[in-house]
Amino acid sequence: MKMAAFAFGTTNWAEVERTEHKGETGLAYWRTRFFGEEHNQIRVRMVEYTPGYLADHIGHPNPHGRRKNSSPYWPAWSNYRPG
Repeated sequence: MKMAAFAFGTTNWAEVERTEHKGETGLAYWRTRFFGEEHNQIRVRMVEYTPGYLADHIGHPNPHGRRKNSSPYWPAWSNYRPG
């Protein structure tokens, strides 16, 4: 992937449409923005989790297994929380 330069900016996440995604337990709410030219965009996502959220999939290999998420703002690419 080539990440070409794009203008610095800030995002008011409250103004970005929220989509709901069900886990095995709980919900994840995604707010997604795309930056860059259409053929070479990057995606930035702010995710909120309800207490006890457990993903219904594993997006990346996780040697520690699936674990319940206790943080409402853990990254979208992982359902593992150390400690």
